Amino acid sequence: MSGQCSSSITISFFVDFHVFLVWM
Repeated sequence: MSGQCSSSITISFFVDFHVFLVWM
């Protein structure tokens, strides 16, 4: 369960980073 939560946070951070790059 903890691993799944950590993975979700990592994925959301990755998506945020990609959106930031796309907007630049």
